[in-house]
Amino acid sequence: MVQQDAYNFARTGERLLVLQPRIIGGVPAPIGAYPWQVSLAVANLPASIGHFCGGSVLDSKWVLTAAHCVDGNTQPSGVQVTYGTNFLGQGGTTANVEKIFIHDGWNPSSYDYDIALLRISDTILTTPIKLVAPGDVNRLMPVGVLATVSGWGLTRVGSGISDVLQHVGVQVTSNEVCNNPTSYAGKITDRMLCAGFATGGQDSCQGDSGGPLVVFDQKGGYSLAGVVSWGEGCAEPQKYGVYTSVPTVAEWITETMKNQAPQ
Repeated sequence: MVQQDAYNFARTGERLLVLQPRIIGGVPAPIGAYPWQVSLAVANLPASIGHFCGGSVLDSKWVLTAAHCVDGNTQPSGVQVTYGTNFLGQGGTTANVEKIFIHDGWNPSSYDYDIALLRISDTILTTPIKLVAPGDVNRLMPVGVLATVSGWGLTRVGSGISDVLQHVGVQVTSNEVCNNPTSYAGKITDRMLCAGFATGGQDSCQGDSGGPLVVFDQKGGYSLAGVVSWGEGCAEPQKYGVYTSVPTVAEWITETMKNQAPQ
């Protein structure tokens, strides 16, 4: 549906989805700070028009994104990946998608297992992002640590997307707190990760879907902790951003990349 919305907007100037502003409370990202960040866009349209989701480069042939970005009738030939730029309107390199792999556990009603891999037919020449391994959760992404989410965002409801990559800091929150009655009242599963602030004000939102939530790896770089998935409203009090927790699906990611590698 998100891809269909982007196509409809490019053709008619009207949105099918009610999209809120994205990367709330953020600022333009430094040039080259997140080289693994990609834009998913409708094929054969400029990324500045056809962008519908984000993603992260894992290696020269694989991009990680959210399942809800590419489920339904999405065909690989209908998606193009742009990387290597902070500006959708200029620079960067476009790559074609060869095949889409969606987690078998994906549930479009609950957004559980909201994760997908794109195998790229071209070779992506940029710095990839490492996954947070299950054994590193307590060290790299404990409750209270500051993480960073990035993406290209709408500037107002019904508008076009921002040309400039944005980023914002959000605080990792426990699933227990996120499942409180005032937050998501039990909707958060073990495959989900919440981040934001109880007071609101800084968040990712609809359309940043599939993009990266990263944490410091304590070695001078970053590791991928989450994938933008869903939330209620944008940057509202008690309504944290919800991400697919990368460590909980890391085995599926690595096994799929290994077993489905290009021949």
